[in-house]
Order: sequence, then C-alpha cells, then structure tokens
Amino acid sequence: MAKGAAKSAGSGGAKRVVNKHLHARVAYLDRISKYMALQQQSAPPSQAKQDGSEDTAVPASASASPDGGHERSENSAQSDVPPVQQGLPYLFASHLRAVSLKSQISLSQDMKHSYCKVCNCPLITGQTAKTYMENRSKGGRKPQADVRVISCLKCHAEKRFPVGARRQTKKSERMKSQAALDDHAVAATDTTS
Repeated sequence: MAKGAAKSAGSGGAKRVVNKHLHARVAYLDRISKYMALQQQSAPPSQAKQDGSEDTAVPASASASPDGGHERSENSAQSDVPPVQQGLPYLFASHLRAVSLKSQISLSQDMKHSYCKVCNCPLITGQTAKTYMENRSKGGRKPQADVRVISCLKCHAEKRFPVGARRQTKKSERMKSQAALDDHAVAATDTTS
C-alpha cells in the first residue's frame, strides 16, 4: 500500500498516522517541558538551588591551571556560545528537537515558535519570554511592517515574525502568471495586426 493511500479499513476512509508513537512522544515532551518550566519558575529560590536547576558560574580562579599558567578553560574558549542551561525543561526540549529531527517529523508552527532555538528554553510569555510588537518603518506608518518579537529571558535571543503582511507568491507561480501575461500580450498583438 502506498504512503499516500494508507487508509484504515474500518474508519471510513480516515488516514492512519505514520509513526504514531513518535508523534505521541513529541506531544508528551512538549507538554512536560512547558509544565516543568512553569514549575521551575514558580518554585521558591531555595528549592531551585537544591534541585540543581540554577546555573552555577565557575569562578575565574578555578579555571586557571594549577601551575599558574594562563590556559583557557572550555568555558572561556566558547565565550560567544551561551552557557548550557540546566534543568529538566531544557532537557525535555532538547529531546523533543532531537526526536523530531531524527524521525523527520515536521513540528507545527506553534510548537516551533514556542521554543528558543539558542538555549531550548520553552518560551512562555511572562515567565520565560516577553512578547512585543515592533514597527521599524518611518514613524511606524506602515501597518504591513508590524513584527511580533519574542525575546527569551534566559539567553536574550529574539525571534521575529511578520504580522499582517501578505506572503510573497512563490517564484514558480509568479513565472506562470508572467508567462500567461506575455502569451496574452502576444495574442493581442497578433489579432490587431
């Protein structure tokens, strides 16, 4: 049976979901990472430190070599890379991304927009992210230039999504319409001459 024609015999023509267990796993990881992020945000600071979910910075003196040399540690060598976030929400989010990539499951737009690409933090407005509208046109006059910005509060990365602007048609469709206009123009000149 072909992939596109995979239909259940007893369900009246409804399509079966291929790799249903992987879709269920991705949905579970999505829910649990957001739940754990909310629990981590609402936990008192003393409990968060006991769980080990807070980031601990290594002092500069600890990274120096014992003989007094100035070797660079792993953390200082990668200063432009954000520190690895600790805690279960980040672990579950990275598992979600790994499962979807390995099994080639395309995530929904809402799910893609709800995780930071840099630190895998679940983006929950008011808790781990802030959301605002931005219009960089001159004086904010152009409504099609509105952009929704989601900023991660952990790594300060920003995601930008256009709001209200029409998407440009695909190049193949533009070429077809241009060819149709050219054919119409040629036909019009043939009839007049």
